[in-house]
Amino acid sequence: MSTDTTMTPVDEFVAKLEALTRRDASRGDLARLRRCAGRSLAECPEVYQLFYRLLPYVVRGDDREEERYFLVATLFALNPRSSGARDFGASMAAVAGSRGAGREGIDRRMAVLLDAPAEDLAFRLRQLVALADSAEIGIGWRSLLSDILWWSHPARRVQRRWARSYFGARFSPAPGETTSVTNSESEA
Repeated sequence: MSTDTTMTPVDEFVAKLEALTRRDASRGDLARLRRCAGRSLAECPEVYQLFYRLLPYVVRGDDREEERYFLVATLFALNPRSSGARDFGASMAAVAGSRGAGREGIDRRMAVLLDAPAEDLAFRLRQLVALADSAEIGIGWRSLLSDILWWSHPARRVQRRWARSYFGARFSPAPGETTSVTNSESEA
C-alpha cells in the first residue's frame, strides 16, 4: 500500500519559496524578488532565471498563471512568515486586531481589495502584505496563491470568503464565550 505524495503546483511553488528562507545564500534572491513587488513579470527581467527555477513546469507557458505565481513570489519576499492554512482575510483580521482602534484604514483597504479586478491585485496586496509584515503576522501562502488563481471567478467566492474571515472576525464570540438566544428572542 503506497500513499500518493505528489505535490500540487501550488504546494511545490510555495515549498520552493519557503526553502529560500532557510538558506543564507538565498537572501539575495529574496531581495531581488522584493524589489519587483508590485510590478509585472515582464517588468522584471532581472529575476527571470530565479523565477523560472521556482515555477512548477506545468504552469509554464500560461501567461496569466505565471503573473499570479510571480505576484505571490514577490509578496512572499516582503513577508516570508507563514500562517499555515489561514486565508488572507483571517490574516488581515489579525493585523487589524493588533492595531486596536486604528483599524479603519485596514477596513478601507480590505473593502477596496475585495472589489478590485485581478489587474489591481499587485498594488492592493503589496500594501496589505507590508502591513502584515510590520505587525509580524504571517500569511497563508498556499491559500493566497490558490485564491489569486480563482480571483476572477464570476461567483466571487474568494472575495466573499475573505470578507467573512475579515469583517466577520469582529463580531465572532471570544474564545470560550457562547452566544445564547433568550426565549423571547427565539419566538420573535
